[in-house]
Amino acid sequence: MAEQLTLHATSDSRLDVFLAESLPAIDRLEARRWIEAGRIAVEGSHVKPSLRLWPGAAVHVTVPGVEPSAVIPEDLPLEILYADDELVVVNKPAGMATHPGPGWWSGSVFNALLFQIPYWPGISGVAQPGVVHRLDRDTSGLLVLAKAENAHRHLLAQVLARTMERGYLAWIEGELEGEGLIDAPIGRDPELEGQMRVTPDGKDARTRYRTLGMREGRTLVELKLETGRTHQIRVHMAHLGHPILGDIRYHPAPEPGPMALHAAKLSFEHPSKGPMAFEAVPPEAWAAFPALFSPLQ
Repeated sequence: MAEQLTLHATSDSRLDVFLAESLPAIDRLEARRWIEAGRIAVEGSHVKPSLRLWPGAAVHVTVPGVEPSAVIPEDLPLEILYADDELVVVNKPAGMATHPGPGWWSGSVFNALLFQIPYWPGISGVAQPGVVHRLDRDTSGLLVLAKAENAHRHLLAQVLARTMERGYLAWIEGELEGEGLIDAPIGRDPELEGQMRVTPDGKDARTRYRTLGMREGRTLVELKLETGRTHQIRVHMAHLGHPILGDIRYHPAPEPGPMALHAAKLSFEHPSKGPMAFEAVPPEAWAAFPALFSPLQ
């Protein structure tokens, strides 16, 4: 159901600027759309986005209704590192999908967030988080999700422009020295459902790696994504001949235990608060891997 609001201007700013500053869920682009759709009136009259307001002017806003999410809230262990009216940053545990899908309609980050944060302004008219980027189900670590339309657009633009920085830690098989760039296109594997592979006709994919240390014939590496393809790090490391420990899809002989891939660093530009950076240490389950210092501790 639509909601009626009345705001009062305190200066002579433009109408679209005033709305974007007064309503955290929208930006100037969305404000102009609301004005053009007839959802905004000033002193009872429909107006243009460029209207110059005056102190005390009454701005009447019809906030469009938001459909409830079909996702069922669930009380699940999910660490929220930061949350405001525009976005939320979480430390996702391994074994939890980012959002519901075939095979796991429950137990996802969405289910957990809808339980912990009851109110969502809405993304595309639905009261649930907006996906900005994903982590594979068995990958742990940092994930940012949008709470409002303007934040969703702002964050997605950073992903497309490759200005959102995502850093990972991984234990890999074998000894890999130094640092380098893996530049190998990735596409779907026609022979194995749900898997990806390096293929000449795939999508552009680039991953940077840097060795942090070696022990017991295995290597701890820091990885940074320059693109964001499905299973990108896992496919690239397997392609190099250094599959990630515990990777049941791309390791030819995975040992029992967790997959040793963790999203440890995340930095981006907040839509209204400027640069933000987060770090998260690997989960306790990493104690199963060779003992070596963690650069985040």
